[in-house]
Amino acid sequence: MAISCKFAHYFIFMIQRKQTLYLLIAATLTGTTYFFELWSATAKDVVFSLKPANDIVCLIAMAAATLLSFSTIFYFKNRKKQINFGFISLLIDMAFIVICLLKISSLKNNAIAAGATDAAYKLTVLLPMAALIFIVLAIFAIKKDEKLVQSLDRLR
Repeated sequence: MAISCKFAHYFIFMIQRKQTLYLLIAATLTGTTYFFELWSATAKDVVFSLKPANDIVCLIAMAAATLLSFSTIFYFKNRKKQINFGFISLLIDMAFIVICLLKISSLKNNAIAAGATDAAYKLTVLLPMAALIFIVLAIFAIKKDEKLVQSLDRLR
């Protein structure tokens, strides 16, 4: 019982910080792409589509981006390490976007060769890009907290 109360205290403390919410939203946005298609096209009887759950490279990049964004939340006591993990999370999320766009480009070429006429990006392709914005917001909020703590240390 004491362990769960201690965890609840830390969890409530973490939720009170803006960067925790930003990182949680970023992890949720990136993780949500698992369930939806990012791009699809139809050529005669063949359907071309990219869904991260069906492509191992996209799945690994998506899982890494999601888990790193989420795990960065738990470094709230060490803001410098949290900033570093935030930057790494930003880079991995960018890599996930680039990998998906490269896969879409390859699928698009195959679909055009097969005679596809109705190729379209889905709205879910914007989710990892929105996650980038939230990661950047989290990094700025962490830096702001760090400056506040440093200014308070100077006053002591």
